[in-house]
Amino acid sequence: MEDTRQYEEVLKLIDEKDYEKAVTLLADYIESIKDKYPEKEDAKYYSFNHVVELYIYSYYERPQKEILFTELKMHEFYRVYAYVLAHIGEYEKALDAVNTSLEWNPVDIDTMFEKCEILRNMNRLEDFLAMTKIAYRYAFSRATMARIYRNYGYYYVEKLEPDTGAVLYQYSNIYYETENANNELGFIINATGRPLIKRNVKEMQEIIIGKDIPPGPDSDTIGIVFRVGQLLLGDGDIEPAKDCFSIVYDITQDEEVGEVLWQLSQNGKE
Repeated sequence: MEDTRQYEEVLKLIDEKDYEKAVTLLADYIESIKDKYPEKEDAKYYSFNHVVELYIYSYYERPQKEILFTELKMHEFYRVYAYVLAHIGEYEKALDAVNTSLEWNPVDIDTMFEKCEILRNMNRLEDFLAMTKIAYRYAFSRATMARIYRNYGYYYVEKLEPDTGAVLYQYSNIYYETENANNELGFIINATGRPLIKRNVKEMQEIIIGKDIPPGPDSDTIGIVFRVGQLLLGDGDIEPAKDCFSIVYDITQDEEVGEVLWQLSQNGKE
């Protein structure tokens, strides 16, 4: 097992907000392991978090090389490196690091959101929007969908369309209410001097669709997660299968998926 104590020390430094030390220590650690998994002529290493990500990547990207798996969380190391670099204002280096993270795991939505934040801080608004659109495909939880809509909300506020921004922040809160979205709504109220217009979900969706923004998660991605759950269940991997079905049920509230989860929960019970 690889010694990751140096990385664990980096995480402690981040908790203490000592980003300067964290950058130096993490840079040294990455330098020591960066060549551990070289790309081969017919194979490439990836750092996926979960089997679902492997299936999603394979579905959308159709890789031509054999996929190999790293023991170390290479994508996480580079994402955290990008995070600490951004905290000390080294945005160009942070962008390089986050792009490297995405090479290790092209479907990691946490890394995509980190890239969005870096681009936002660099005032690259259109690139921020483009990255948000890419991240949308891989948002299959209520929390990640909420963040997608918060990103869209930020974009439209910056484009001086506060009413559209307000709708997106309100819609975000339907998926997962956050202090961030509520603070932004408060900012819009103060900036415009107008109260928020109360709209029902259908009215909000009409406005969102009118801006060419999808009103819900990507159906293909949700279908993949469900299918992975079925495959795992067929192989007898009950707990990972339940994870997949739970993801699908959380975002869709589909009654049939809920029934599958209930049946699985009864396994082993009298």
